Amino acid sequence: MYKSTLKKNLRILSILLLVSINTIAQTENNPNTFLPNIIPPSPSAYQLGNYGNVPVGMFTGSPNVNIPIYNYKTTNIEVPITMFYSNNGIKVDDISSNVGQGWNLNFGGVITRIIRDLPDEERLKPFVALPTNATLDERITFFKYIGEEELTDSEADLFSFNFGNYSGKFIFNHDGTIMLMPAQNIKIEKIVGQEYFTFIATTPDGIKYYFDQIEYSKIFKEAGGNPLTKTSISSWYLSKIVHPKGDEIYFTYRDKTDNFISAKSQTLSVQYPKIQRGCSSTAITGFPILSPIKEHRMSIIGKEIQSINSNNVNNGEIIFDYFESNSGDVELGNKKIKEITITTNNKAKKIDKAQFSYTTTSNKRVFLDKIQFNDLGKNYQFEYLNREKFPPRLSLSQDHWGYYNGKVNTQIVPNKTESDLDYIDYGGADKEPNGDFAPIGMLTKIIYPTKGSTMFEYEANDYYGDKVITPPLKKETLFIDRTGPIIKEITITTQNAQEIALSGAINFDDECQLDDLGKTKATIRVKNLATSDYVNLSKRTGNGDLTSIGNSVDLKRGEVNDFILLANPNQTYTISLSLAGSSTQSMYRPCTSAGLDFAYLPSAPVVIKTNLISGGVRIKSTTDNASGTSLPVYKRYFYASKNDVTKSSGILGSPSIYLDISKVFVPCSATGDGGLNLVGYIRGFINITSSSLTSLFDNGNSCISYQYVTISYGDNNFANGGEMNEFYIYRTSNNQISGDLRIYSAPKDYGVLTNGILLKNIIFNNKKDNVQVTTNLYDNIQQKESKSY
Repeated sequence: MYKSTLKKNLRILSILLLVSINTIAQTENNPNTFLPNIIPPSPSAYQLGNYGNVPVGMFTGSPNVNIPIYNYKTTNIEVPITMFYSNNGIKVDDISSNVGQGWNLNFGGVITRIIRDLPDEERLKPFVALPTNATLDERITFFKYIGEEELTDSEADLFSFNFGNYSGKFIFNHDGTIMLMPAQNIKIEKIVGQEYFTFIATTPDGIKYYFDQIEYSKIFKEAGGNPLTKTSISSWYLSKIVHPKGDEIYFTYRDKTDNFISAKSQTLSVQYPKIQRGCSSTAITGFPILSPIKEHRMSIIGKEIQSINSNNVNNGEIIFDYFESNSGDVELGNKKIKEITITTNNKAKKIDKAQFSYTTTSNKRVFLDKIQFNDLGKNYQFEYLNREKFPPRLSLSQDHWGYYNGKVNTQIVPNKTESDLDYIDYGGADKEPNGDFAPIGMLTKIIYPTKGSTMFEYEANDYYGDKVITPPLKKETLFIDRTGPIIKEITITTQNAQEIALSGAINFDDECQLDDLGKTKATIRVKNLATSDYVNLSKRTGNGDLTSIGNSVDLKRGEVNDFILLANPNQTYTISLSLAGSSTQSMYRPCTSAGLDFAYLPSAPVVIKTNLISGGVRIKSTTDNASGTSLPVYKRYFYASKNDVTKSSGILGSPSIYLDISKVFVPCSATGDGGLNLVGYIRGFINITSSSLTSLFDNGNSCISYQYVTISYGDNNFANGGEMNEFYIYRTSNNQISGDLRIYSAPKDYGVLTNGILLKNIIFNNKKDNVQVTTNLYDNIQQKESKSY
C-alpha cells in the first residue's frame, strides 16, 4: 500500500514474492522459480535518479560533497552541472558511474523506475480490486491468482525522479493516475505515444520538463529460472526545459550499450519438514542441495549526455566527450566522461573546459583522480583509502549488506541463518561486517583550486544492542597408554544447554601382532550424576539431523569417531573412556592405546548492552584547511546524544533474511483427461538464498539511521563547543498482506521518504550548556492511499 503525504510516513504494501504452489508436474525444487521478477535501471541512471532522494549527511553519517562544474543559464532558466559524492561505503558489486566510483554527475534530470513483476504498461488484464470485506480464503485465492497468473501484473512499478529543485518517487494508481511520494506541488503527466510513453513535469511557476529520451534494461536469467526478461524501458532522460516566457534548453544524447554481470546468486535447498509423505504414504527424505554460483547478466540500451544548448545561440553550449575505451569494471560500455567543454555561440570559442582523469586499479575499479580546468591552477584532486586493495566486482568477500569484509569465501550462501539449518556443513560464506575493510576505497581527501583541502576519516556504523559474550571453551583430554589404568574419567558441570563434540581414537601397535582380529576395543560412556543414568550420545547425519547411537559407544580403529553429547543446563556429567570391552582384552592390553578429546563451555554465555558493528561506514571526522598555511578546522562526529556520546543512537534496518519457503506439486497419477486432474502431493522446501540480485536497489543507500548526531568543534572533547541534531526516525518493515506466512522478500514501506527530517538543533558551549535551541514542526497530512497489488 502506498500513501502520499506531506511530512508524513509513507507506506507500501506489495506482493513481490508469494509463498506459492507450483502446479507444474515436477519432482525437483527450483528455487529460482520464486526469485523476484525485478528489472532495475542502469547504474548511472539509478544514481542520478536517486540524487536528492536519498538522505545524506549526518542522519546516515555519509559525506556530502558537491563540486560545481558550470552553471548553464538562459534569461529565466538555470541548469547547474555538478559533481556529487555521498555514500556509506562502496558495495563490492557496485559499478562506477560515468564519472568514477562513488561519484554522480548531475546535469539535468531523469525519471527512473524499478520494474516489479510486469512493466505497468503491459498489464493486459484490467485490475479488479479485492473487496475490503473479503474473507481470509478469498484473500488467499486472490493473492495466489495474481502471483501466478502470467498476464496479471502483481505489483506497481516504482518510479524515481530528479530535476531542478525537485525529487521524489511516484507510482501509477490502478486508474492510471500518478501519485507522488511525498506529495508535492508539481504535476507529472504520462504522454502515450505509438511505441512507448513519456513524461512531462510542470512546476508551480509553469516551467515544463520533457522526459522522452528513453533507456532500456533487460536481465538474462539462467536456464531453469524465469525466462529471458523482456526488454523494457527503465529510464526517461530529460530532453527539454520550456519556460513560460519562451526560454528553452535542450539536452542531446547519444546511444550507448552496456553489458555486464549485475550480480551473482546461489541457493541451498533443504526439504522441510525433513520427512514427508509421498505417494501411497511412503516416506520421502532428501539431502540438502547447494546450487552452483550463478551469474545474472544485464544489458543497458541507453543514453549518455552529449550536449546542452538553448533556443538562443548567445547562451552558448556545453559539450560532453567520452573516452573510447570501455570502463574496466564492465564487459562493454559504461564509458567515462573525458571532458566537459563550455563554448560560445555556434562553438566559435571555448570558454572553459573541465578534463577528467581516472585511475583503473589492478582489480579493475575506476576512481576519479582529478578535474582540471583551462586555468592550470584551477583543479580538484581526489584521494581514496587504499583503493588498490578494494576487491574486483563480484568478489565473494561481502558482508550482509554487500560491503567488503575481507573474508575468504568460496560460496555466497551465508554460513549462519539463525535456524536449525546452521548445523548443515555446506561451507557457507562469512558475511559478518568488518570495520577495517568496509572503508577501503572511500574518498579521503579533496584538494581544491584554492589549494585548501578537506580530509575525511571513517569508522564502522554501529547501533546499541545486545551482545552475547561466550566464555572460552575448556578443552579436556582422556588418554589411555599401553600401561597403567584401563579406565580414565573426568567430571564436568555444564551451566547452559550445549552440544559437546567428542572425538575419539584407538590404536593397536602392529608390532605386537599383525592383526588385532577386531579385539582392540575402547568404549565411551557419559553418566548424569544427578540421575545416575547413562546418557545417549548422537551422531549428525549428512543433512544435519542428530541420530541417537545409544549410551555406550565403541571406538573403531581406522574410522572417524566423532560423537555429540547433548548436555542440559546445570548438570554434572562423568565422561569415561575404557578399554574393558572384550573378554580377551587382557591379551592385547600392552599393545592398545585410546584417546578422547572434547571442549565445552564451563560457564553460561552472558548478554551485555553495547555498541554493535553493522555494515558500511560513517564519517568520523573532517579536517578543513583553507590553505596550506591556515589552521585546520576539525570536527568530530558522535552518532549519539550529547548526554552520552559513547552510546550509539543508531537504528538498524531489518535484519538480513535468507530463508524462504517453496512448495512443489509432485504427481502420482492422472485421470484419462490428458492430465488435467492430477493426483499427487505437495513437497515443501526451505531455500537459503544469497539474495545478491536485488541488493543494490533498496530504498536507500544506508543500512542504518541515527536519531542523534553530536559534533565536537576543535577536538574530540568539545574544546570550542558543539552542536547536537535530532532526526525523525521511521522504522521500515515488511508488510503483512494476509495469513500467517511472512513475505520476507517484499520491499519495505516508503517511510524512508520522510525519514531523517531534522526535528531539533542545539548549539552548546564547551561546558555543554545550551546556547541556542531550534525546534522544527511539521504538518501531518495524509492525502492519498493506493494499493500496489
